[in-house]
Amino acid sequence: MHILLIEDDTKLSRLVAKALEADGYVCDNASTIESARRKIDKDGYDLIILDLVLPDGDGVDYCREIRASAVSTPVLILTSRSRTIDKISGLDAGADDYMPKPFSPNELKARIRALLRRPQQTIGEEIICGDIKLNVLSHVVTRSGKQVSLMPKEYSLLEYLMRKKNLVVKKEELLRHVWGIYSKTSSNRLEVYIRYLREKIDLPFGQQTIKTVRGLGYKIAED
Repeated sequence: MHILLIEDDTKLSRLVAKALEADGYVCDNASTIESARRKIDKDGYDLIILDLVLPDGDGVDYCREIRASAVSTPVLILTSRSRTIDKISGLDAGADDYMPKPFSPNELKARIRALLRRPQQTIGEEIICGDIKLNVLSHVVTRSGKQVSLMPKEYSLLEYLMRKKNLVVKKEELLRHVWGIYSKTSSNRLEVYIRYLREKIDLPFGQQTIKTVRGLGYKIAED
């Protein structure tokens, strides 16, 4: 699952990203509304977590903008504004849930799970690439009908490659999306996990689906 966190507090962003990535989510951060616009235009997200107090505008207005642009991705407002009138304003602007700060990380993750269980146009339950199927809700991966057991980082790596199937994904992009924007993980570690993933998803099936594009990165191909 790919989450966009729109929050300008760097320390809080790191804490939230770390908590979500520990559960296998891929978490991007945008510190301004303008950077959030660029990210949403470039990448599809399964969930948006939105602060209301941002350097270049009000989150409620941006939530209205998101809905006006026909983006139906679930929006969870996470803010220090805790008055009832603020909650009503945020929900009326199109947010799916509203959570005041300070908050419990476990409650945040429970609310995220609840939102992702709801049927949404932008959330497909399965991503399919050839004979590989990945269920984004249960995290179950199968190939040729046989279940493949993956560790959390292996799963996140496969999910991101499958979301970008048939496209070359640069190493820097994979590191950012799988290990997080604040991680110091090296490309050598990425190569190790690519090898782990190939040993589970390719070698037992006599296939070479995960391909290396020399000098650039990796791609997963349907054929």
